[in-house]
Amino acid sequence: MAKKFGSLLQRFFLTYLLVVLLPTLLLGMLLYSNDARQIRTELINAEKESLLSDKYYLENQLQYIEEKFDQFRVSSELASILNQNVSTPKNVMYTYVKDVATLIKSIQSYNPYIDRINIYTANSTAVEILPEFLPLSQLYEMDIFSEEFMTNPRRELYRQFWLAENIDGELKLVFLAGFMDALYSEITGVLSITCNSRLFNLFLNEQASDISTYIFWGGKLVHAFNDNDKNHEFLAENEEFIRNLSSDVHVSFNSGNNIMLCIIKLADYNISVVQLKKNMLKSIAKSPISTSMLICALLFLLSNFILFPLVYRPFRNISLLAKHINQTNSHILTPYTGPVTDDEVGNLIREFNLMVERTNHMSDMIRQKEILLRNAQIEALQSQLNPHFFYGTLESIRMIAEMNNEPLIADIAYAFGNLMRYSLSREYFVPLQKEMEVVRQYIEIQNKRFMNRFTVEWKVDEFSGEWICPKFVLLFMVENAIVHNVPKTRNKIRIEIEIRELSNHLLITVTNDGPGIPKIRLEEIQRQLNHPEEHPNISSQHNGRGIFNINDRLRLYYGNDYFLSISSEENEKTVCSIRIPLNNKETAAEFPGGDA
Repeated sequence: MAKKFGSLLQRFFLTYLLVVLLPTLLLGMLLYSNDARQIRTELINAEKESLLSDKYYLENQLQYIEEKFDQFRVSSELASILNQNVSTPKNVMYTYVKDVATLIKSIQSYNPYIDRINIYTANSTAVEILPEFLPLSQLYEMDIFSEEFMTNPRRELYRQFWLAENIDGELKLVFLAGFMDALYSEITGVLSITCNSRLFNLFLNEQASDISTYIFWGGKLVHAFNDNDKNHEFLAENEEFIRNLSSDVHVSFNSGNNIMLCIIKLADYNISVVQLKKNMLKSIAKSPISTSMLICALLFLLSNFILFPLVYRPFRNISLLAKHINQTNSHILTPYTGPVTDDEVGNLIREFNLMVERTNHMSDMIRQKEILLRNAQIEALQSQLNPHFFYGTLESIRMIAEMNNEPLIADIAYAFGNLMRYSLSREYFVPLQKEMEVVRQYIEIQNKRFMNRFTVEWKVDEFSGEWICPKFVLLFMVENAIVHNVPKTRNKIRIEIEIRELSNHLLITVTNDGPGIPKIRLEEIQRQLNHPEEHPNISSQHNGRGIFNINDRLRLYYGNDYFLSISSEENEKTVCSIRIPLNNKETAAEFPGGDA
């Protein structure tokens, strides 16, 4: 028998080759291929999340530039120049120095993205003596405008839009917005803000040799960073796909060229940012394939039962280890406590015990991360406080200081400081009274900003001071009523805030008689409220991000035990209502991070 099968080592090698090695190699290859695909998918998803964050950042920067137009639009001195109410050199220069020059200098000084600010006007005197003023006719003669603009320039400029140009090898973004006369019938001037490529530093700070970045405007390539022949050829092949892309972000991987295609599309600005990244998946080959190792370990255990009759004594400890594993609960691994030798078998036992320790530790970490992930989701939603609120508040402080020579600054600053402290606190639930006080301070600030163009009426039931509500819910409802209505009409807006107790629930209703929401947009909002998976793609305040923030947070806090509705009749009224369980400080502890 011994001669037939040879020595023990030979028999073991032959059996190991046929029963263990070859099947394990084949299985390992299959598992590796599967894990590689999974890692690639995870890498692409992570890249998409990063692109979404970059998109929101870039949109915020462009919105910030657009907001500067409001500072020029409200300047009475600039309006005098544009309307040609002042035409003599002396009067023009006096009006310019009084306000316009300071405004232009302050904006340029504190904005590194802005290269220059120009104002196109028909006032020939201003064009001759003022450095930033250019003839309006020059603007219309430029060949960069669309056919739509040339056929109806007044409508296009009043809409505001962006241009992207490559000037002497440098990328320039130009924001254009038209000033209208009092009857909104004629353009009196055009504001031009030229921005440099530092707007895209987010994509260029860590620019590597294997990453190329391209800027498209209107579907045409206008600038390239770190371009090369291979990447440019790949870009040309995919240019039609980039032009016709409908989604906000896109990530795909071309295995043939080992290039990852990353696209950010800013549809509102007609701008697309395209990045080509090479060698992004090198880490797949180096990544630990834990699933493969686990399956191979199980296969190795099975092979021991096959080899046991042939090599009993040399592998006795292995059989004991196998027995221990079989007796261990599949969900709770315990270390092996049997005899451990100083040979290969002993090393295997020690490695197993280390694996058990690591596995149990990883299980604990996974459970902790699940809790942290839920808390992080709530914190991420809570952190989406509309930046337009901060910008608007700061602008109010500046304008009041200039107009009134500081009488109201102390009150505004005090109220704004309280709002900042409130917004930056890590509370999830706050007393209802506290939320109402913050809303009153916010209303006070906005009333000063909009010069009392709206009124607020409170209808509040008597309630216990122990009642709590999710932070920012009422504030966001009131903010939506103000920012989506007051700037859109010259009429004074009436806002009504009603808070009632209804069947162990808290009912909050905010009503306004502003312009209302168009029927098509209202149906889209109501549809999106029922499809929360679309909410991450809603980034702009103009898209109603606030109402979706409220809905997402209430769903995380209460599950299905809440109600949110929004209705509107154009030029009549808009009603937003929420109903949540009536909670106090004690019940708040049931929620993640629920200390009030």
